[in-house]
Amino acid sequence: PMNRYAVRTYNAAGGIHIWTDTDNENTVHIELIDQNGSNISRGIEKKIEQLLIREDFQRCNALECGSIMSIDNYSSQYVLDNMKIIKNLNGIKNINPKILIASPSNSTINIANYFLESLGCKIVNDYSLISKNSEQNINEIKKRVMGGSYFMGVIIEENGENLMLIDKSGRLIDKDKYLFLSSIVLLRSGIKKLIIPYTATSLIDKYASGYDARVIRTKSNTSDLMNEILNSNENSTPLQYILCFDAILAAAKIIDFLIEESINLSNIVDEIPAYYLKKHTLNCSYENMGNIIRQIVEAKKGDNIELFEGIKLNSEKGWALILPDNEKPVFNIYSEGNTQEFADEISSNITEEISKLMKNIENKK
Repeated sequence: PMNRYAVRTYNAAGGIHIWTDTDNENTVHIELIDQNGSNISRGIEKKIEQLLIREDFQRCNALECGSIMSIDNYSSQYVLDNMKIIKNLNGIKNINPKILIASPSNSTINIANYFLESLGCKIVNDYSLISKNSEQNINEIKKRVMGGSYFMGVIIEENGENLMLIDKSGRLIDKDKYLFLSSIVLLRSGIKKLIIPYTATSLIDKYASGYDARVIRTKSNTSDLMNEILNSNENSTPLQYILCFDAILAAAKIIDFLIEESINLSNIVDEIPAYYLKKHTLNCSYENMGNIIRQIVEAKKGDNIELFEGIKLNSEKGWALILPDNEKPVFNIYSEGNTQEFADEISSNITEEISKLMKNIENKK
């Protein structure tokens, strides 16, 4: 998030963010950022990958490189700049909410601590996810929040973008529920246009209609979602961008919202309706993917299908989305049902159908 913020602040042509995976130090992530502070498109990523694989590029002469400018302690500038968009600073300082912060990244904890303390929060850090980011550790954090009179718990992923929250009852708001929760915050803040990924629950559309708000769905990759949000708002930091892609600032804005509304996180969590989503992955070689997609489209002609991204099959029981993965030779199969049983049934039926098609293709070879 700070890399993206710096690109926009300094009107840079782009940015590069390089970081090591905390679970596997042999894995290095490289993210390329465009001039808007958004991820480059998947199409551009593929072109760059192909050029690197073929080594079809010229090395830049050292004399052609521009000057290097180092910015010391940029995190402080990031914090000071973004404190200006917190509306209810006096209210936060008066209440002094007790917040637990956890993350697999020590630097993320430190920046979040500095930011939220500067707002007037009482911060307690939990470093258990640094040694092992496991479900057991998250369960221990939930117990700690529930038993420690906390305003809420904040779990920030190592990339600084994704956020999970824990309310005072110990309920975990994971990635799917957080999307719904952030939508509620946006709608109650007066936002009339929600931009959500194609894979999100259809109940968000129903909920938004109660606020006379419009829902726009984008392809599920980060670049499409981010660009749609940024391009739809002249403000350099629209609230939805903050809630979706800047976990530290999102936590601050949610605290700000809750205190301004004189409510707690549990009140918002109680508003999230029960919904039933399932995600399943199925291995499939790249060479067979296109063939299988074509066969499914042919077989489902006349049915209620959508081809906006992958293949979406709609029925009275719910829907299924068959989506080839951008990076791995797998199909991602998403399903939502009117009940959990229907969601499981839809996922199982689609998985079985694709497995049969793969088997038939292999038998013909």
